[in-house]
Amino acid sequence: MAQESQLPPAVLANPYVMRTLAIAQQYNLNVRWMRTLDITVLEARDLKKMNWDGKTNDAQCLVRYNGSVRETSEVNGTDVFRWRKAIQFKLFHMPNKSVIFELVNRNNILMNDPLGQVVVSPNQMVEGQIVDLTLPVKASEGAADATGQLSLTIRLSTPWPDNFRFVMNHNYFSISNFSIKDTDGRTVFRIEGSWPTSFSFKDTAQRKLLHIEKRSLVAIEPSYDMYVPGNPNRIMEITKRVFGASYDIIGPNGPIRVSGDLWNWNYKFYNHSNRLVGSVYRDLTLFGDSYIVEIDCDQDLLLFLSCAMVIDKTRPHHRR
Repeated sequence: MAQESQLPPAVLANPYVMRTLAIAQQYNLNVRWMRTLDITVLEARDLKKMNWDGKTNDAQCLVRYNGSVRETSEVNGTDVFRWRKAIQFKLFHMPNKSVIFELVNRNNILMNDPLGQVVVSPNQMVEGQIVDLTLPVKASEGAADATGQLSLTIRLSTPWPDNFRFVMNHNYFSISNFSIKDTDGRTVFRIEGSWPTSFSFKDTAQRKLLHIEKRSLVAIEPSYDMYVPGNPNRIMEITKRVFGASYDIIGPNGPIRVSGDLWNWNYKFYNHSNRLVGSVYRDLTLFGDSYIVEIDCDQDLLLFLSCAMVIDKTRPHHRR
């Protein structure tokens, strides 16, 4: 972890993110720092007339940055085209390329005829500030007589830790010596114990970090309690509901909702404010029954890994 004096103020002010960064440093987890480039395409005015009736129908704006493309909807108009479309690019470095806004006419007989373009260079972006721009539409290839102007806002965020990603592997028969790896293939945590009664999260030095216990061996709806070693009070509980194939999770900061396809490792975690805080999904680059657990940087990594593991072990073994 970088020295605290080098961290952005927003990170320093968030105790949950600081806790996660401390855990990442302690257990040698990779921290990726990202920025977001948030753009709102507001409106275009006085675009050149391209149709036989002197109108420009179904105008659309394509936003390009570093090989990625986002697009607005198609809107109909004559002199003013309003989109108010919010677009976001995720960056893992300071922007080093221009953002290109390409205006096209979808309704022309030739299809996708260019109306011109607007280019925003990196030196027009100010970190941490919203910049309002109204820029002339310049000629692009095929649009030598481009006219008009485009209004937009653009904001480059300050650095923020990206979500943490872990690789877990489904084991149909045993939980002994179960390893959790990072996306580079390094083992970062281990799970040891006897399913389905109790098991523990450990680091690679075999230090116990979290203990998970089944509340009752005969309950119709199995519940699991999670404890920090040395503290008799549970910090999280997860219960599988028989009807509805769902889970109830109560964490230290309130209930957590699980939504998605549990059987095929494609679901999400939402906190009590309905904010997405974690997800589980398959990745085509992984082999066998491995899947990704992605956790927001302000959440407890071990608790969400535990939840993903309990869901994996208690869901029906349905395969597509």
